[in-house]
Amino acid sequence: MPAKGLPPTSGPDPGPSSPNSNQQSQCIPPIVLRKKDRWSKVSKELKARGLYFSNARTTSDGIKFTPESINAYRATAKFLDSNREQFHTYQLPEDRLTQVIIRGLPLELEIKEVADELGELGFHPRLNQILNAEIFH
Repeated sequence: MPAKGLPPTSGPDPGPSSPNSNQQSQCIPPIVLRKKDRWSKVSKELKARGLYFSNARTTSDGIKFTPESINAYRATAKFLDSNREQFHTYQLPEDRLTQVIIRGLPLELEIKEVADELGELGFHPRLNQILNAEIFH
């Protein structure tokens, strides 16, 4: 019986791969196979490779389905790409670049100090720069 407030699970347990595995599974973007007539062959091939999906349905753009896990999402996209299937999907949330602007910091503060503090908090910025405050007025 699932815990109160949590949806029932189906299929194999993803295991303790990460503490946020339940949250991550909800953030997997759908994949749309453009050519509907290819669905039968593609779905059989995905199942044969152990790549399972849910919520497969026909839309005006094609067959829309959601892989069961992040690993299945990556493997499915790689499979479709290597077989030159026409498909569309979105980036995984964890692969997207997050942009942050911190306002109100004193100009005397060194960029390296801010980057080090962010690193200690678990953020690893790729680019750090100071913007002139007059731009925002």
